[in-house]
Amino acid sequence: RTFGPQEGLDCTRATSVLEDRQGTVWVGTWGDGLCRWDGQRFTTFTTAQGLAEDRVRCLLEDRQGKIWVGTDSKGVSRWDGRGFTSFTAQEGLVGNQVSYMGLDAAGQLWLAGRGINRWDGQRWQQVMEDKVLDGSVAVGFAAIHGDRQGQLWFTLGDTGLCCTDGTQFQTFTTAQGLGNNQ
Repeated sequence: RTFGPQEGLDCTRATSVLEDRQGTVWVGTWGDGLCRWDGQRFTTFTTAQGLAEDRVRCLLEDRQGKIWVGTDSKGVSRWDGRGFTSFTAQEGLVGNQVSYMGLDAAGQLWLAGRGINRWDGQRWQQVMEDKVLDGSVAVGFAAIHGDRQGQLWFTLGDTGLCCTDGTQFQTFTTAQGLGNNQ
């Protein structure tokens, strides 16, 4: 089945897609906000409905069923089923670009963009900025992934990989056997 404006999908240029635990499909877009398909119709959320920004980079559902929306330059918004709450550098983020999100084994939310943040359920913790790691300069985090052991892996631009269990960080580069650092 194909969806477009005739079916109520006002969003163009999809950047991310998420199916939540209830089967609702969320579509993040570049400039048109966030679209939600409930199986019957689309609903579009933009800054007019409280979304931090209409340029969405990534989506994630946490263990409580809240939908997190990472934006290009206005931080992250959290949908609780009734409305959005947004967080920016003013509330403790390293930066306002949120490119990737992941959950650790404890269910804590991690954000990656121009640094790494962890949400402890009450406030943001700045874990790491684009800075020196084991003698290498990280130029933007390009991806985040949680493994089966509950560790999170981050790509470090062109300076390798970083792995954390939530307390300790280990960096991997060509010196540790990577084929290259990109």
